[in-house]
Amino acid sequence: MNDEIRGQIKYPERAAQLRNFSGLNYGKITPTDVDALLEFSDRLFVLMEFKCSGVLFERGQRLCFERLVNALAYTRRKSVVVLAEHDTPIGEQIDCSKAIVTEFFEGGQWHKRKNDGRQVTVREFIDFYYQTYVLKDS
Repeated sequence: MNDEIRGQIKYPERAAQLRNFSGLNYGKITPTDVDALLEFSDRLFVLMEFKCSGVLFERGQRLCFERLVNALAYTRRKSVVVLAEHDTPIGEQIDCSKAIVTEFFEGGQWHKRKNDGRQVTVREFIDFYYQTYVLKDS
């Protein structure tokens, strides 16, 4: 398959459809979504959430992601949640690879990106984890 096409939404009209989860409430529990998930050879799982700058990562969604990563840790698989932000205008496609990592969750805790003046993109972040946890063991 053409690499330029891989990763693009195949059916943008369908992807634009809003999902109504109102019939799936269980007390205070409601469905959440995962913006993206990568799995590398059953060794590394990367869950991604993309937010517009300034938009909060809600507590329930945060807990769900934490619990998924913690559960995967019991299986001895490396997993991480990446929270990234972007300023893409509505109507334009978000280039997820260029979104800026603001926080990540691994090892049972959240880590804020160090404010060292250097912004790390989602692509750079995942490349590091891929090289560290997939390639090194190959």
